[in-house]
Amino acid sequence: MAEAIAVVGVVATAGTFVDMALKSAKKFHAFLSEVRHGPKAVEQAANAIEHLSDILTRLANCPAPELEANATLKKTLTKCQRDLTSFSDKLATLNAPSTGSRREKYLKRFIIALNEKELRKITSAVMSYASIINADLVTMQVYV
Repeated sequence: MAEAIAVVGVVATAGTFVDMALKSAKKFHAFLSEVRHGPKAVEQAANAIEHLSDILTRLANCPAPELEANATLKKTLTKCQRDLTSFSDKLATLNAPSTGSRREKYLKRFIIALNEKELRKITSAVMSYASIINADLVTMQVYV
């Protein structure tokens, strides 16, 4: 009986990693999607996040025992979720209040343009997570 409770707790933890990473990715993507006509780096970051979100959604539909058995994947998901939250928090500090004025819209674009280098780093990290998680997902699907 105690083993069954422990297994349920462990499986819930694995599912929680996926859910938290997916929520962070969606929040991050929503922020980036608000920027219209911004630098190319913003669009690339939004596309990378959308790709990662698709992979995480597919992963959420994976059988829990397969997900739990992959310790490397859980570690990657934990780091991914932590980084996405950090990235989202950084970008939220750049988010100018939108009152609809033309000046503030240009200011918001200007602030983000100043941080294109940071966005490129974020995009690279997100693409790396997407590749690693997708490889693990494909491997799990092959053996199921």
